[in-house]
Amino acid sequence: QVEALTPPGMGSDMALFDHTVAAIRAGRPPSGEAAANPQTAMLATLPPPAMTYVRSADRVDPVAALAKVRQPVLILQGGRDLSVPASHAEILAEARGTLPTETVVFPDLNHFYKFTPPNLPPMQAMLLQTDSDEAVADAIADWSQRLSATL
Repeated sequence: QVEALTPPGMGSDMALFDHTVAAIRAGRPPSGEAAANPQTAMLATLPPPAMTYVRSADRVDPVAALAKVRQPVLILQGGRDLSVPASHAEILAEARGTLPTETVVFPDLNHFYKFTPPNLPPMQAMLLQTDSDEAVADAIADWSQRLSATL
């Protein structure tokens, strides 16, 4: 995410990001440098309850966890999601093996399932004030109805 959301011409500081993540994992507050850096500020300035959540989520391997789910799974992916690349949805689906899994990709939608014009700068895409696309809710409803029909 750091690299994908870095504005053009500004190098991504992965060393500072790694240091910030290590501090959070260890239960230490991130450095003042991390709080001041535009690439790590959002993570470094989270309130304590959010830091607790980040640490708990970080301890879970989503691929291994989803591979253990025996119920049918629907994976939704925005094709213009700069936070979670489409390859992550593919990895999740592959981890499911032969378990019932459906993946739906919305090519023009971002992480929040909002229509995102091509080549929109990453931070502008994250801050769109439009509604999420109803096609996502429709896909969930359709999948749920098909699933119910098989029970």
